[in-house]
Amino acid sequence: MKKLLSLLAVMAMLMGFTACGDDNNEPLAPTSSTTSIESLNVKTVTAGNVSNESSCATDITVDPSKGTVSLTFKGISFSSRMPAVTFSLEGMKYTTGKNSRTEYHFTASTLTPMPGYTVTNVDGYANPKDGVLYVSYVVNNTWTVNISSQLYYSALSDGKFSYSTTNEKYITYFLYQANSAWKGDIKMFNIQFAPQMPTLKQIRIPLAGVTITPTATGYSMSGTDIVPYYTTGTTEAPMKDRTITDLTGSVDLVTKKYTLQFTCFGLTVSYNGSLYYPANN
Repeated sequence: MKKLLSLLAVMAMLMGFTACGDDNNEPLAPTSSTTSIESLNVKTVTAGNVSNESSCATDITVDPSKGTVSLTFKGISFSSRMPAVTFSLEGMKYTTGKNSRTEYHFTASTLTPMPGYTVTNVDGYANPKDGVLYVSYVVNNTWTVNISSQLYYSALSDGKFSYSTTNEKYITYFLYQANSAWKGDIKMFNIQFAPQMPTLKQIRIPLAGVTITPTATGYSMSGTDIVPYYTTGTTEAPMKDRTITDLTGSVDLVTKKYTLQFTCFGLTVSYNGSLYYPANN
């Protein structure tokens, strides 16, 4: 059960109503600000296998004057035999996309957060405004740590369809939520699976019947016979004649990538993309 609880949340998240707005063009705050997230999933990988799963809280501090992100993890543990500690990664340089001023991609090669701990290969994404954080790093050349919040989302997607030989850009969002049962949706915007098909502003694929499985670097999912919903305004309608089959997908918290494939109305659809806005978008 703990695995299910820690599992999110995988794949990230539809905050479609916030991510699709104009907030991404907000000016950067002139001074540093701190946002707290009460529950993060912590997955530790040792020798290619998941060796520990736990949770912690974190503070995200963004300092635009220095161009840095700092993270303070509270009650974090990388092993069942390790006591929970408070652990800070400070002064990591960030970049933002041209159209995204509230989302931060940050990296660091080597940090020493406390005596006895050396952290390398830090790569992460934070959107404090929406409470989103995922970050991966290596501790003491032993533990690969993947940390994620309860929400995920992606930005630009490459969509490839059976009728086309070229990739086309679509905005795709994911929402995964974990509690006593799997809940969540995949929401996609401005979609067209075939030339004769009108562009749909938004469809929702419910994940109630989708199996989500933890992997060493993230999560995988599979499902079939899923009825998607077409959304107009606040109204939803099931599209039973567009039942989705052979759905598979993955989220990789290390490479910060996702994949999604399925068949709909006899057409093969595949997506791949980044778990954060690319720097040139």
